[in-house]
Amino acid sequence: MRTSLRSSRKKRTLITLFISIAAVLLTILLYRKNAGMIPLRVGAVVLLLFLISGMGMTLQSARDTTPVLLFDRSSSMARFLDRTEEILRKIDFPHSVLAFSESLHHESHADTNLGQNTNITRALLRVDHDRPSAILLVSDGNHNFGPSPLTVTDEMVTPVYCFGVGDEVQTDIAITDIVYPQYSYTGDTITVDIITMSRGFASGTGRVEISMEKSKRINDFPLSMAPAKHTASFSFLLGEPRTYTFKVEIVPKENEITYDNNRAVFSVRTLLAKLHVLYYTDHLSFNTKFILRSLQHDTHIDLHAFTSEKDRGFIDIFTARSRQLPSIDAIDVLILDNVNLDHLPWDTLDILVRNGLGVVCTGILEGPTARFEAVPISTVSPGINGTFSVKVIQPFSCLAPGDEIAPFTSLNRIIAAKETAVIIAEAHSVPLIAYQRHGRGLVFQIAAVDIGKWQFVQAGLSKKDILSCLIADAVRFVSERGENTRLTMNTLTGEYLLGETVDVTLESYDRNFRRSGGGDFYLTYDQNRIPFYEVQSGIYRASFTADAVGTLHLKAAGSLHDETLTSNELSITIRRRPIEYEEGLNRELLAALAEATGGTFQPLSDIVGFTPPVAAHSSTRLHLDTPLTYVLIIFLLAVEWILRKRRGII
Repeated sequence: MRTSLRSSRKKRTLITLFISIAAVLLTILLYRKNAGMIPLRVGAVVLLLFLISGMGMTLQSARDTTPVLLFDRSSSMARFLDRTEEILRKIDFPHSVLAFSESLHHESHADTNLGQNTNITRALLRVDHDRPSAILLVSDGNHNFGPSPLTVTDEMVTPVYCFGVGDEVQTDIAITDIVYPQYSYTGDTITVDIITMSRGFASGTGRVEISMEKSKRINDFPLSMAPAKHTASFSFLLGEPRTYTFKVEIVPKENEITYDNNRAVFSVRTLLAKLHVLYYTDHLSFNTKFILRSLQHDTHIDLHAFTSEKDRGFIDIFTARSRQLPSIDAIDVLILDNVNLDHLPWDTLDILVRNGLGVVCTGILEGPTARFEAVPISTVSPGINGTFSVKVIQPFSCLAPGDEIAPFTSLNRIIAAKETAVIIAEAHSVPLIAYQRHGRGLVFQIAAVDIGKWQFVQAGLSKKDILSCLIADAVRFVSERGENTRLTMNTLTGEYLLGETVDVTLESYDRNFRRSGGGDFYLTYDQNRIPFYEVQSGIYRASFTADAVGTLHLKAAGSLHDETLTSNELSITIRRRPIEYEEGLNRELLAALAEATGGTFQPLSDIVGFTPPVAAHSSTRLHLDTPLTYVLIIFLLAVEWILRKRRGII
């Protein structure tokens, strides 16, 4: 593409040149007896040709610039300052000096004040703005405040020559990441990957230990002189459904620069293989068939269905035999359809919900709903008939604002929605579908009597099976493994230092709580919104710089396969930094920075014999398509016409 463009420009330039030569020759031929007017006509014609062809002129100029020496005067350089200043005084080529730590200073290296932290990025961008011939960075490379300088190299035009200060040998082993599933099912074997990083060790092995209750696993890994990562994988078979806590520890070595990064704790929640759902009705109806049909084919739901009869007690709908109701303590979700709230088999339903039971209400609710405080929409009997068009207020499951949905023909007599209820859909401005949190539990309500007939009408309206999708998702939503836990967010630690990069990990799970990828999610805190990037199937990462002291409340949201999900809220604390300690020479960062900007990495002693690049050249593109050019053309032609008229040539 670029070759073709250059060829086209070359052709256009040659054509313009030939036309200009022809115009000049023709002008000389026509004006040979009036040579004094030739420059006027030629000048006007040439300017006009430049305008037509869009050509311009490039003016090259050399700027008298000198390199800028950026001197790191942060606390981590304290031990090397005297020796560094002694070497810098021997430089004999022209240069200017700027010092920096958290920010850029205009004092020279004679200044005795040391900054607490190091922000190489801010200093580089500020100096690059002035376009010196080169930037000579004298630093230990331990950038620890703000985004990495390697993230801004594409924006820079000035080469950076890095001169390293400090001892290269540092000893440290750190846990840099832990990859594990937030959920498992009873009897599943989970895999935990622990990523460690070591540096400063000429030989030997490190040891990482992971323990869960009385079980402990150990993995040895080789230590390295240069920073190197190692992944240790562990497998655990998890039993009964509950939360399992894991502790990870790297066995410490002597003379590590810090031991704060040698420990971590995380937890995995084990779930039952299936959701235990109890459908209960006082009156078998057209609803029953459609609701049960929507749940029976879901292999991840263990469904029980009962109705009550005066003489026979409780009847198992599937077998038509009298049976005892299953223990409510063994049920994850209770579906109430066409029931009398005054005669429920459970006297403490509100308490059960508060303790974590999920409830889905639909059909006729006889008796005052005041007896069931957790219900989001208050109703009274009897219901009302009519044609009630549905307006979706906010997306949930297969419902989305603007969708065409069949009307209901019979509703409960609705009094009002609770203040804490979340309204999903309305019918004639009356709340129709809503949910409400009550303690640890959730209650989802469809305040309609004829949900079965509605589904029958809906099937004729479109091929979309709304009821099956809606009921199944409502069941999952109100269970303790609800929608808000299908998007889980965590960080390696809950505390960060001001200026440090916060790395956030997000995991997305499908309706069956298996990790599932392909989501589009973003992180929000304060007024900020940061996109997540998927690094593995169902695992996403986002990063930001901690720029203010205090507590940040993080939340993630987005879509997974047309479902809208929100995550748990994560609170992290940002603390003010202590004075930084010496970390030694970060050769890797300085070498990568130099290479990315066209410079070199050298030891500090080489700066005395260093030959900086020549003064920078700048080019200015002069465009003729300006009002002044048009005025000049008219002026030249007008002067030529006046001269011709005076001489009687016209």
